[in-house]
Amino acid sequence: MMSREKAFTLIEVIAILMAILPALRRAWEQSKATCGLNNMCQIGLAVHLYAQDNNLDKWEDLVCCSLAVDDRRSSASLYS
Repeated sequence: MMSREKAFTLIEVIAILMAILPALRRAWEQSKATCGLNNMCQIGLAVHLYAQDNNLDKWEDLVCCSLAVDDRRSSASLYS
């Protein structure tokens, strides 16, 4: 008689995939959170470098500068 190697059945494969799925989902969510945090760091660095290049020492200077740019772009006043 020939001996046959035992292969996985479809049910066993599905059970293994169902066991792995929550771990994959957690890894996916963690990677998305890490990507978001990296994007925030890049935005912060860009704002810091902009302020440094334009000699803006305080956040108020940067905010007022950006509001002035917005006022020129739109016809509506921010203070009305």
